[in-house]
Amino acid sequence: MGYQTCFTKNLTCCSRYGSIWGLLLFEKTIKTMKKKIITTALLLCCFFAGFATIANLNGNWTGLLKTDQGAEYPLYYNFKIDGNKLTGTAKTPNGVMLINDGIITQNTFTFNVVVSGMEIDHIGKFYGDSVGVDINMGDARSHATLKRPNP
Repeated sequence: MGYQTCFTKNLTCCSRYGSIWGLLLFEKTIKTMKKKIITTALLLCCFFAGFATIANLNGNWTGLLKTDQGAEYPLYYNFKIDGNKLTGTAKTPNGVMLINDGIITQNTFTFNVVVSGMEIDHIGKFYGDSVGVDINMGDARSHATLKRPNP
């Protein structure tokens, strides 16, 4: 199959490689490009779906912190999301504190609050209808589950 034959059939790729192998290579390239485009589209959909889901974290959440010693403390959080940053307030029996250094990564987030000069680190995971938060106060660690407050 020569240049003239491929050209008359609108298969100009054959002229580049001089045979049917050029056509096969061209078809393989098209298939590879289609796979890459479809994979990229799926990844973008997953990214935006995850971002839309974590946006539902905005607003008020309540929970109960139970310590190893048996004490219970009510927790109230008001989360605000701006891109991958988490801000807002945390209300405890010690008062209202600002959320500091809040970072969101997919459906997990981290932040800290300062109580009586001590940083209390929080690591959380958003589940849609609830939030699991691990709270680290020095060597002491506790877990709390947060829910939306009842209207």
